[in-house]
Amino acid sequence: MSKLLVFDSAHRHQTGGGPRRAVKTRFRQGGAGIGWRLRADLRKAGDFNRIHPLPQAGQDVPDDLDARLVVLGIDHPYSKEGNSAAEVASKAILESRGNTPRLYRNTLVFLAVDKTRLQDLDEAVRYYLAWESILAEKEKLNLDPQQVKQAETQRAAADSTVTARIADLFCGDFG
Repeated sequence: MSKLLVFDSAHRHQTGGGPRRAVKTRFRQGGAGIGWRLRADLRKAGDFNRIHPLPQAGQDVPDDLDARLVVLGIDHPYSKEGNSAAEVASKAILESRGNTPRLYRNTLVFLAVDKTRLQDLDEAVRYYLAWESILAEKEKLNLDPQQVKQAETQRAAADSTVTARIADLFCGDFG
């Protein structure tokens, strides 16, 4: 039996003065950073021998006796409506490892993003990446020391928000 764990958060991040316009523009441009951040945060295995972050298919998850955490990507969110992308993906991984039937199904625990919380994380990652890019181009943008300090503070706040929202993003115990 596999399980989908659900976590929730109402934390909001707001930006302040300085290079605000550039951040708003960059915020609208990108949110492709969720995958890299999830992979980075998932390097800490905790109680599991291994973590399989964001597998594309069953062959990406070995079939062995060790208890392992399989973290499904944002393209496989969980929703309460039933037959969610997370349920379909987890069942496919549980059934087989590539062309071979999986023998040790009970060694896998799945986590999937909660579809309703994914937008909050996307927003937080966009703010983080926007502030990160502002700091990377501080000379080009001709930021004064006060604006640099503000951007560093905002980036740190956005980073904390991303960390909190990642913890609140996942659901487990389904299948």
